[in-house]
Amino acid sequence: MADYDYQVFISYSSADRPWAVKLYDALQAKGISVFLDQRQLDIGTPWEPSLARAVQSSQHLVVLWTDNANRSQWVRRELGIFENIADPALRIEGQGNRRFIFLMLEGENTAYSNLQMLATLKEHNAYKPEVTHKGADTVDPQVWHDVMTRLAEAIEDEDPSIPIPLAILSMTKAEFIDTDPDKKVDDLELSLNDLLKDINEIGSKNSLLGSYKEKRDGWQPYGYGLSARALLDNLLVDVNNAIPDSEPKFRWSPIDEKFWVVVQVREVQYTPAHGYKTNHLSSLRQFRDYLSRADR
Repeated sequence: MADYDYQVFISYSSADRPWAVKLYDALQAKGISVFLDQRQLDIGTPWEPSLARAVQSSQHLVVLWTDNANRSQWVRRELGIFENIADPALRIEGQGNRRFIFLMLEGENTAYSNLQMLATLKEHNAYKPEVTHKGADTVDPQVWHDVMTRLAEAIEDEDPSIPIPLAILSMTKAEFIDTDPDKKVDDLELSLNDLLKDINEIGSKNSLLGSYKEKRDGWQPYGYGLSARALLDNLLVDVNNAIPDSEPKFRWSPIDEKFWVVVQVREVQYTPAHGYKTNHLSSLRQFRDYLSRADR
């Protein structure tokens, strides 16, 4: 993050502050440096020039978009300042690594419709304008986690941290639905129903269906309220917290989807473009070492 004081500047309407604080805390927990006005501005400091400097010294602008934000003069000023220094239409050389990211909570944003927008929270009606905390305290934890994962990946697109190949060995929901519960697995000589007979808490294939999602990393281990990816992300936070500030952190780099198609396994490209490096086995050893430290 050379030449920037912050990775992210959060632009929002003061009416939506509960969401801004929630976003700030979530990004900070992922090791992303964030500017949030009332947390960084000193008492007695003139707001407008201070905010302008903070926008200029932030790599990315994340906008919490609501009808309140659309009406806010402050949000419009922050957008204007950032647009002048990182206009995506102009693609000025050296500014290509700065971006607008709109976290859509409510309403439409036709003026910036060509820019990156994350609309999952809006699609789940997470924003509640009529209540005190605007829904920030009642948003589904899994939905929030998924949005924060996508946001962090967008922010850290050029992250110098060490990528760790990640494959979650699970079926998708569609694959699980197509599974014949009476078909015996050759190696085990048991069917899914045979296995479930001994687990009274589960009972049947239908009881497990809710644990499987459209993507493999959305699978929720039985008895846990979070997905496998969320649990692994929590583990990654613990590992990175055990690493000295002077050393690089780790990040997950999900395996290409072709990994799951046997015929195409050899086509999976382990190249820097996919987040892998030729020394990824060495990286795995480093990760294992720090994992053992985090467990102590």
